[in-house]
Amino acid sequence: MSTADTPEVLRVEGLGKVLGPAFRLEAIGFRVERGQGLALIGANGAGKSTLLRILAGLTRPDSGEVVVCGTSSGRWLNKLGTRVGFVQQFKGLPDDLTVGDYVRHQLRMRRVPTERYPDLVRLAGLEAYEDQPATRLSGGNQRKIHIVCAIAHAPDLLVLDEPTSGLDAPTRETLLAFIRELKGRGMSLVVATHHLEEVRALAEHALVLREGRQVALAPVAALTSSRADEHCLELRLQDPDLDAERVQGALFDDEGPADFVLRVDRGPERVRLYCAKDGADPLPRAVAMLARHRIRLHSVRRYEPTLAEIVAELTRTPHTPEVGPKEFI
Repeated sequence: MSTADTPEVLRVEGLGKVLGPAFRLEAIGFRVERGQGLALIGANGAGKSTLLRILAGLTRPDSGEVVVCGTSSGRWLNKLGTRVGFVQQFKGLPDDLTVGDYVRHQLRMRRVPTERYPDLVRLAGLEAYEDQPATRLSGGNQRKIHIVCAIAHAPDLLVLDEPTSGLDAPTRETLLAFIRELKGRGMSLVVATHHLEEVRALAEHALVLREGRQVALAPVAALTSSRADEHCLELRLQDPDLDAERVQGALFDDEGPADFVLRVDRGPERVRLYCAKDGADPLPRAVAMLARHRIRLHSVRRYEPTLAEIVAELTRTPHTPEVGPKEFI
């Protein structure tokens, strides 16, 4: 059976790496099937880049195993092959090569037909820079060079560390669309990112790291809607100092409690109402209830947490081995 017929492209079991007395990766484990993406998220210093370097074969783990397309990392570590592509977050370019020379050199290293060169250059929008020294390009254009080189050989597994960092919005969307197309053809992804849009665009599952430990492994839909049974409304009040304290009282009227409101989260500039998804839109009900109590709203909007807030919530409780990583089914 060929590797293209194998559903599992990546398996990580019990992975560990000691980087010094103050930090280690510990007990990392997950699987990625063909054509699926895994988003790796966490605060800076959580261990994302170290884990990606292990997956890309640039760093040897101290414990555990990485298996790509049935081959253990012990056999492919430090070898340039066709199975894995890697885009580092920061990588320099040689001073003495033009854009065209560098891309052609990378194609030869990856044993990619040079006939692909024009398509890759057009994809990155670099036609006007082919004869310029690569190091003179803007940071965003230098990033595009690395991305198109990494995807040139259509690897089974593409490992990306902040793939669209430094790129403008149109270029980011073009590259995300291209990577999604590769996924549709069977390429698997592991992507470290701080952008919720990239998580949704590229991944079916997400792994959350905190201080080198795996604290959550979840389908993206469950992670980004960690309270799938709730709506959240964010209120900006005309008089926050006075009315913020009155919102809680406004949740009760003469007929009893407003049972569609689950809880209230008060901040210095806003109040968030977490409302049950009971089939009825909570926004008009909440606005009417507050109006009855003469609480003046400056604005109200449906609120969705940012990726940083999601990570902060998932990692708020310190991880202990007895508890283990959170699993969302």
